[in-house]
Amino acid sequence: MLGLGNNLSLSPVLSGYTNSHHAEFVTASSQYIETNTTMEAILQDSFTIAFWTRLDDGSNNPPQCFMGVYAGPGELLLIAIGKNSSELDFSFTASGDQHISRSDAAVFVDGVNPWKHIAITFTKLGTGSGNGVQLMYVNGSLVASSIVNSKELTAANQGNLDLGASEMFIGAQNNQGTAALFVDGGMDEFAVWSTALHPTIIAEVAVPGADLLSVAATDLEHWYQLNDDVTDATGNSNGTNQGATFGTSVAT
Repeated sequence: MLGLGNNLSLSPVLSGYTNSHHAEFVTASSQYIETNTTMEAILQDSFTIAFWTRLDDGSNNPPQCFMGVYAGPGELLLIAIGKNSSELDFSFTASGDQHISRSDAAVFVDGVNPWKHIAITFTKLGTGSGNGVQLMYVNGSLVASSIVNSKELTAANQGNLDLGASEMFIGAQNNQGTAALFVDGGMDEFAVWSTALHPTIIAEVAVPGADLLSVAATDLEHWYQLNDDVTDATGNSNGTNQGATFGTSVAT
């Protein structure tokens, strides 16, 4: 079984970029960020989602969603704290086909957590090849995870993902237009790629202060640095802040 190892010993590639702030969410205040994009086309193929988080409470009671959208029966993507305790959950449903993966060990703890880097990659397989391949990384290291449902997300149905006008939220789930499952704590450097990044690139991305436009610019579709605002550094879709504040602590 793979452990929850530490960051690899890599130096950040800064290129003039300074990360000095993070977005802070308070569950009781229902705070989140609208991305103003569904990300549907990205999610219809292989992709990577990565971000830093520092939870004030790492328990799953109440449930907490780092990012997600539910567009109706059969159409959903969710990265959240695990259903059973404090594992990492990844749920992806398209055209009724469902994929749910969960880390085998707890990633978070009850109470305050240190900054952790989370990355999820999903590789779309060819038609007829069965379920896509999902991998989880914590602090740049691959962690063991298991598929916890018996269905398969086929390539055909992934390609038919239909989120309609339901945009992706950060710090909560967009439940058909209503925000729910709010994060309690901080998030930073939220990024999405239209490819499943190689483990060596994941390790580079997980270095605190990494300039993603230098270390992983290829296929980078969105990068919300959350450095005092919700601008998308790629220019593809600036966000709208729904109450999140900005703190000065960052991963080091």
